[in-house]
Amino acid sequence: MTNLITAIEPSKLQLQLQAAYNSMRERHSENTEYRMQNYFNCIDDYSWGGIQDQTQSQKENRLLWLIDRVKEQDNNGGFLEESATELILQSSDGAFVSANIVRGKWGKCFMWGSEEQGMSFLGLSTKQSTFAKKGYRVVTKKYRLKVIYNGRITQSGNFSKSVELIEMIESVDSSIDTLFDNKNYNLWVLNNQDVTK
Repeated sequence: MTNLITAIEPSKLQLQLQAAYNSMRERHSENTEYRMQNYFNCIDDYSWGGIQDQTQSQKENRLLWLIDRVKEQDNNGGFLEESATELILQSSDGAFVSANIVRGKWGKCFMWGSEEQGMSFLGLSTKQSTFAKKGYRVVTKKYRLKVIYNGRITQSGNFSKSVELIEMIESVDSSIDTLFDNKNYNLWVLNNQDVTK
């Protein structure tokens, strides 16, 4: 018995992105050739391999990454499933305090407050018991997200996409994974869908 692998036809978006990449690559080759000739003809000694080449290569790499994501999305039925984790500081009675994690003088910490009232900081510990002694608890929220890339790159360099919540699980664990800093672009898009359109 043989397994047949059927090739999935590339989507219109995938073909458009590939054409844009090919065009960009052609322009980059022409520009590199021009800058290389200027360098070898002693017209200038700074442009070949300089910032222009680096910037062009970065643009190409971002577009290639997006093409790969769109291919994966097409193969997966039109969307990707991604995960994210967020740490929330609550008072011991369950009231929200902060989800803002910053790097302080002695490491990561939760920060909350205002300029008028003053800012408060609480170091991010790996043990729930440390927070309990101070009257707080940390809730870990784990998200499963449905992400759809639409093929555009925003002016700030992010990939334009839509994000939907599939599932969110909250837990209060005795040990806390402090690798998370709550700076997940997918969660930002999920919470600000109207802003990104």
